[in-house]
Amino acid sequence: LGKKEDLAAHIRAIKRAWEEMEPGRAERASLSRIRYLEQQAEKLESKPELDKTDKETGTSTVERSRPSTQGSLTQGK
Repeated sequence: LGKKEDLAAHIRAIKRAWEEMEPGRAERASLSRIRYLEQQAEKLESKPELDKTDKETGTSTVERSRPSTQGSLTQGK
């Protein structure tokens, strides 16, 4: 536990030194993280649904982004 506490104290000291050298750094970093997370959330929301269930038959189909290679693997035998 002592090493973890020492590491945490060391990291806090580094962050304080950065903030003293460059005021506003922590706030800019926080805003940058928020923007990044929002972009990632938008990407997830805009992706097409990969697993769709046919409501009439109850069967599930998986859409593929590239053609299946199973046919080409069995043809070579």
